[in-house]
Amino acid sequence: MKREAMFGKPGTYPSEIRRDTVDLIVLAALCDYFGGDALEEQEPGDPEAERALFDLEHLSTCMWPRADWRGLATAINERVRAIRDSMAERREEG
Repeated sequence: MKREAMFGKPGTYPSEIRRDTVDLIVLAALCDYFGGDALEEQEPGDPEAERALFDLEHLSTCMWPRADWRGLATAINERVRAIRDSMAERREEG
């Protein structure tokens, strides 16, 4: 039911998708593209994860001047901050 509320009935194309839903879909694809498993595991000090986070931050900086991409840029920044916080907590635990 939740899927139908966001995307419409299966097999039909919606005439409109909420902007924040689109941002989340694109964000998930970007995280997978830049980081893949490294961002899923979020191991502290993992060079692949650090490079992916840097790339995402750089992409966000490039997107910010375009007003229509600021929602996605903000979502990227929030995801990067959450991943960095999670990695910092794991580093402190270990």
